[in-house]
Amino acid sequence: MARTDIVLRQLANLFQADLLPALLPEPEQDVQVLELVSTQLGFKGLERIADHAVRARVNGVETICHLEFQLEHRADVPARVLVYNGLFRCLGHQQRRPVPVRSIVVYLMHRRRRSVPRGIHRRAADPQVQLDYDVFCVWERPITLKEVRRRPALAPIAVLTPGIVEADLPPLQRLLGRAALPRARRGELQAITYFLAARRFRPDLLQSFRRSKAMLESATYRMAVEEGRAEGRAEGETLGQVRTLLKLLRHRLGRVPRGLQGRLTRLSAEALDGLVDRVLQAEDPKELRALLASLPRPR
Repeated sequence: MARTDIVLRQLANLFQADLLPALLPEPEQDVQVLELVSTQLGFKGLERIADHAVRARVNGVETICHLEFQLEHRADVPARVLVYNGLFRCLGHQQRRPVPVRSIVVYLMHRRRRSVPRGIHRRAADPQVQLDYDVFCVWERPITLKEVRRRPALAPIAVLTPGIVEADLPPLQRLLGRAALPRARRGELQAITYFLAARRFRPDLLQSFRRSKAMLESATYRMAVEEGRAEGRAEGETLGQVRTLLKLLRHRLGRVPRGLQGRLTRLSAEALDGLVDRVLQAEDPKELRALLASLPRPR
């Protein structure tokens, strides 16, 4: 997940302004992007809460538009968007330029979900909290090669929509290779598109993307590959700890409970280290079984 976080952060930081006009609910709106807005403006300690927003003129009204990219829906998304929305409002007042703030949650799950929330609605238990925000779902809005040709920055979103199928991948790669962008920016766009497309398409279908030297030299590609290597090393270390634990438990108990290995692999390396110590210190099988019963179960 850390590697995907890097890709989404690069997408937000580098292409948010280019994507904004296409992701607003009414595509016919007149959108003029003015500048990027960063949360680092005077909010020490909150720099990591959100990346950037875009100050734009939407139908003639100056507005701060915040895009929140999500690979899946989590229960805390509405609350997080509420925090971001309020943060950008505070920034406007701090700069003595208060303007409306518009939040757009962009869901990048290529498989259709039954429903996702589109705001926080007033409840009896918390009557003062309410926020409506826009939602863009890739399964609801096919983006075709023709649209990507007009606006290349749409490519990372397009590969997750029904508008792009397997046969479109080679022409999409050629299109991005010829996009009228500076070489470095073109490489970043290809890398982001490649890693997001990998969430939907088989690896053998994406080999053509690897042929771009600009992509291989991009910061996105290098950071994502290094993070992938680190994840692989950590995963290997964790598997070794799990095997050690299972051997200890079989020695102490004779057999291990069904499904235990899967539960152990969900623990961090630090948690597994602590569990090894507790298994070694347990005085009898009864204490061991109680320890195993306390482990978190998959949801």
